Amino acid sequence: MWWPHPDAFDDLTVTDTEAGFELSAQYGSECAVWLEYFNRTEELHEEFETFFVEMLREAADRALTTHSTQEETNG
Repeated sequence: MWWPHPDAFDDLTVTDTEAGFELSAQYGSECAVWLEYFNRTEELHEEFETFFVEMLREAADRALTTHSTQEETNG
């Protein structure tokens, strides 16, 4: 999976909609090119969606685990 440079995510806008997340970025930015690439075909879009949702799940799991561990430590 191709991901843009971490600094490029400064250009990413995520909007929560009734249908899910809508991702956008300023035209011509690295993030916009990244989004455009994965919207070229339905197969690429599905690949992106699968990886993106998994990345969100993993980040949420890490955050919950860290929070739980901190609560247990602090008591």
